[in-house]
Amino acid sequence: IEGENVASTSLKILQDLNDFIGLDVMEQKKDIIVLKNFSSYDTETSLYSLLKKMDVGIRNIFDIIRIFYSKSFHEEDVLELSLQHEYNGRVYLFALKLINSILDSPQLMRVFKIDYRQLTKEHIMINSLKQISSYFNQIGKLLLFIEKKDSHIIKEIIETIDNKYRTIITMPKSSLSRELLLTLHESKRYSNKLESALKRIKNPSLVEIVSYSLAVNALLDQLAIEIMV
Repeated sequence: IEGENVASTSLKILQDLNDFIGLDVMEQKKDIIVLKNFSSYDTETSLYSLLKKMDVGIRNIFDIIRIFYSKSFHEEDVLELSLQHEYNGRVYLFALKLINSILDSPQLMRVFKIDYRQLTKEHIMINSLKQISSYFNQIGKLLLFIEKKDSHIIKEIIETIDNKYRTIITMPKSSLSRELLLTLHESKRYSNKLESALKRIKNPSLVEIVSYSLAVNALLDQLAIEIMV
């Protein structure tokens, strides 16, 4: 559906779409609404392509949060972050529907050139990215209560986790690789550093941000192990 201000003038259409099973809004912008029919078999959208969409969405979230220590963070930035998180959530739901379709019709594995093992791994990865998106959505809201003098803490957290995320998501899928062992070793040291910082931080919002960051760090460790075995 395309047209000027279509998103704001098509509320009734969007409400009516809720009555159609399997028809979902894939993307919604000012001048376009993209719909997808998940009630029929779709051999064009693979689980891998949805995983890549989630990956791009997570990287966009990192870029949005960087606004805090490169410029300043405002309500509109929180809204942009929230919209990106909502989009990631929709992609996640589409991925679950596709997984269920493949499990219900195993012959689709040949179509998508995937086996049960790879299906499980990609399910784990998509689920992990959805959780990461949720954590950073909460972090974005908390940034409104962080003083600029603490921006160096936020910068270190974001850059460290972003680098770790990119390393894991592009890591060669070989069991117990040297890169994996090194990543896990560095992760333990970083967790200890964050836990030590929690004892000195007085700002409750910053305490929550560090706590969320610890959760993301642990989630990335688990993701690295899952995709390696």
